[in-house]
Amino acid sequence: MTIFTSSDYSNAGSPSVFTIPSSFTTIADSAFENVSGLTSITIPDSVISIGDYAFQNATSLTSITIPDSVTSIGINAFRDTTSLTSIIIPSGVTSIGEYAFAGATSLTSVTFGENSQLTSIGTSAFFGATSLTSVTFGENYKLNSIGSYAFSNATSLTSITIPASVTSIGNNAFNNSDLENIFAPSNVISNQGWTINSGINVYGAPNVFVYNSEHTTAWTTTDTFSVNIVGTFNKSDSNSNFGPEYNILSVYIGTNVTSIGDNAFQYATSLNNVTIPNNVTSIGDDALNGAESLTIINIPNSVTTIGDRAFQDTLVLTSITIPNSVTTIGEDAFKRTALTSINIPNSVTSIGEAAFYQAESLTIVTFEQNSQLTTLADATFYDATSLTSITIPKSVTSLGEYLFYDTENMTTLTIEIGSLLTDIDNYIFSNSGVTIVYAPQNVISGQGWNVNELNRIGDKNGILVKLLAAPVVAPVVAPVAAPVDVNLNLNPQPIPRMDSGMRIRMLRMNANNLGKVNKNRGNEETGTILHNNINSRVRTARNSGSVVPKKVTNKPSC
Repeated sequence: MTIFTSSDYSNAGSPSVFTIPSSFTTIADSAFENVSGLTSITIPDSVISIGDYAFQNATSLTSITIPDSVTSIGINAFRDTTSLTSIIIPSGVTSIGEYAFAGATSLTSVTFGENSQLTSIGTSAFFGATSLTSVTFGENYKLNSIGSYAFSNATSLTSITIPASVTSIGNNAFNNSDLENIFAPSNVISNQGWTINSGINVYGAPNVFVYNSEHTTAWTTTDTFSVNIVGTFNKSDSNSNFGPEYNILSVYIGTNVTSIGDNAFQYATSLNNVTIPNNVTSIGDDALNGAESLTIINIPNSVTTIGDRAFQDTLVLTSITIPNSVTTIGEDAFKRTALTSINIPNSVTSIGEAAFYQAESLTIVTFEQNSQLTTLADATFYDATSLTSITIPKSVTSLGEYLFYDTENMTTLTIEIGSLLTDIDNYIFSNSGVTIVYAPQNVISGQGWNVNELNRIGDKNGILVKLLAAPVVAPVVAPVAAPVDVNLNLNPQPIPRMDSGMRIRMLRMNANNLGKVNKNRGNEETGTILHNNINSRVRTARNSGSVVPKKVTNKPSC
């Protein structure tokens, strides 16, 4: 074993940036103690242990790399290293000694490597690490004990996740810290006798909320106040961990999340943007209730259920698309939203009471054709004061109490042809502005209304009922084809024009032929006459200025 000592550092000239030679396996006790000029050090992977007080009071040290070969960090090893800002404890380390990072007042984060072999954090290991905000344990950890006062006076530490392997936590481990939340698996919660979801005293930290880490998700905030959620995500058994105290602005939910649980982002008042992956099938009750800054959210085509009050009091949410995978919209789901229009897909079979209660900006409600909705529940559009008209799909059989109460600008209600509507509550139009109802004959007859007369519907008088008749479809007449002239040349070709030379050659040929014919017949005189006639016509053509071939001199033989 070769030990690196303080003398070795002095002999190297005590540089501010230093790399320990790879010939050493151990850093001796107090090797760099009180070395004020050292700012950065690299430890080679030949080193297996860091001794007691090794870097104590090395006040300028800001950066250190500990290799995977190191298995132990001694007592007070980095105590009062007041400039050190972060540390990664490699997976090979099995123990961290007492006061190892005590008084490291600039230390903000401690990360334990994957497959960590760490079994214990010593007494007061991070005592007085006043800037420490994050402690992250890697996967497959073996930590079983956290010593007394381990995080005492770590006044910036507000949240910590405790691994399932932990069986012992020392007295006052979190004394005088600002710890607010502990995430722990059910076995740790049970062993410690903690009560979840309520403020309790946890080893010196008062009013700490304990949450079951098996039902929540590890998450981190960034400088842009965003949350990246991975793993399972079901908040039905916890309070709103993402409420106003975290001031988050946006949320990206990982692709392995299948549901957004109850109260997940309730009262997250700064949240304005949520991205939901296609694996999510349900949005729980109160999931975004009170997210009053929410302006953008996508609901993927995998969601089937929107829970009660899911979007209640999303006061600036003006637009949302409900995919055709959704079958259920819960009670008060969009209560007091800023929605201006909504399209209800034909997959929806149930809309809860007061679903659009006091949605005062809502002007257009559209139900897709072939809707499967059977009931419009009580107060669904109660106080939707901007709504002017609506068409009830033919699948609906009942209209609930106070359905259109206080819809003061709504003047027209239309009931689709083929409607199955039989039940209309007495107070459907209370304080509404409805003056005209268009309905098919079967609904008019069933309700006892009089067509083209003022009727009383429920508790409202003076509603004009008009018959909505099925449109008359004119018969389709096949067009009569026009007669076609079979002798008509539909694509005549131009007849080529004959020049004078061609005409003369034709005349000469005719003359010769006729002369031969008449000679054969014994009529020489006729042949001579025809020949002279043709020559006369040739001269006429020449005199007209046309170019003609040589003069015909040969008479037809007789």
